[in-house]
Amino acid sequence: MESISPAELARTLLDDCLAGREPDAAAVGQLAGLALDSDEATALSASRALLGTLVEGLADRFEPALCAAYAHLFAPVITRALPGLDGAALTARYESCAASARPRSNRRRSSCCRVSRWAPTSPSPAF
Repeated sequence: MESISPAELARTLLDDCLAGREPDAAAVGQLAGLALDSDEATALSASRALLGTLVEGLADRFEPALCAAYAHLFAPVITRALPGLDGAALTARYESCAASARPRSNRRRSSCCRVSRWAPTSPSPAF
């Protein structure tokens, strides 16, 4: 892969995620490697791009559809930093947790809405 700045790598990866494209695995690996580089300046620059551009760019949108992209993108980053972990297991764990957090039916979701309508809107006198 040609020499590209960490900021450009992070921006390209973010753009891919936002467009619904699969991020380039080589670019993910390259950015993670730069963030772990023994040269402090390189590692700092790449870490800032990784966290400031990519993490914040995905998380700050509060877009549920980006959660899976985030998990799939960062499993290899985490395993690069912590080689004892299994990226596939991390991704599978995320998918399992995400599946159990989804409402099972519209009925359940609407019943929660009905309950919340009856919740007090002001603090009780005990507070």
